[in-house]
Amino acid sequence: MLLLSLACIVVLHVLRSDLDVVSDRLSEYANGQYGSLMATAFFAVGGAMACLGAAMIMTGAASGWWRLDPAALAIGGLGMVISGLYQTDPTGSGTQEDVHSLASGCASLALIGAAVAWSVVGPGRHVVPARLLALVALTLGAVSPGLHHSAWTGLSQRLLWATLLGWLIVTTVELRSAPRT
Repeated sequence: MLLLSLACIVVLHVLRSDLDVVSDRLSEYANGQYGSLMATAFFAVGGAMACLGAAMIMTGAASGWWRLDPAALAIGGLGMVISGLYQTDPTGSGTQEDVHSLASGCASLALIGAAVAWSVVGPGRHVVPARLLALVALTLGAVSPGLHHSAWTGLSQRLLWATLLGWLIVTTVELRSAPRT
């Protein structure tokens, strides 16, 4: 699912050269002729987040307090699905935009929180690439609100989500190699 999402986003960057990677948000790819590709990317990331949460439980790695990580991933996955159902409005106004922004913001926060909890202080802290990606995501997430309505919003968002997708991939690979309990 993650590879499908990445493929959709890469293809959109080629097909939609009218959008600027530095200043236009990723969600703006949902508008227009190829909007279904961005919706597919949202749904695929949401599904991947939910699957990773399930894998954390199935491997037995998520026990005790660490069961909150799969819950955060499920909440974040739902936020991504809702983001795919509600298109963004490039003008930044309207109910569709409000729902989309709230859902994608919650998904981002949930995923950053899960990444930091799992990879910095939790069961995945021994996986150095995941820990580094989680810390970078935390840093990018911290500066994101200040850049959201700036000329750099597109670039900051792409860097944040590239980092989060990297964390999802690294953590998924790590859990796939873990024995099931």
